[in-house]
Amino acid sequence: FEFFRMNQDAKAALKGALERKQQIAELREATGEEDEHTLRLLVHTGIDADSVQLIHLAPLIEVAWADHEMQPKEAKLVLEIATLRGIKEGTKAHELLLRWLEHKPKDPVFDACHHVANSMLEHLPAAQREKTLKSIDECVHAVAEAAGGLFGVFGKVSDEEKALIDELATIYHHKLAKKSG
Repeated sequence: FEFFRMNQDAKAALKGALERKQQIAELREATGEEDEHTLRLLVHTGIDADSVQLIHLAPLIEVAWADHEMQPKEAKLVLEIATLRGIKEGTKAHELLLRWLEHKPKDPVFDACHHVANSMLEHLPAAQREKTLKSIDECVHAVAEAAGGLFGVFGKVSDEEKALIDELATIYHHKLAKKSG
């Protein structure tokens, strides 16, 4: 009986490894990303070809968590933006987004999303890339302003959010400017 159980465990492990390999291949196809480590991290996080649009929401979620707390107004706005970008309730992408709104993803997840987003953006025509970057900027600022600062009185964007917005601008605009310049 022990041998049978070990054999079943080995089959399950092999099946899981094959499924992850397939998910990585599909995510590579959907994003154009070639870095195996980055793709593995995203698949491990729950992002696959069906939830790839979450990659572009990562900056919004990261800004919302910048002060170590997800405010209800921030979460509501992120969900509204996600809906506008085609993430539907009941989908795997929506479920993962809800988890991210409840529990901050670890920094390597954000780093991987930014890396893949930059890879995807660099393949866009210049006009579309600029439009997408402008949209990301506008959404990031809207999320940062959504909570209204301390008690809604002392400024709209926290110092942590301001610093992160500057960092994100460097990550996205600077890297892309270097590639096109």
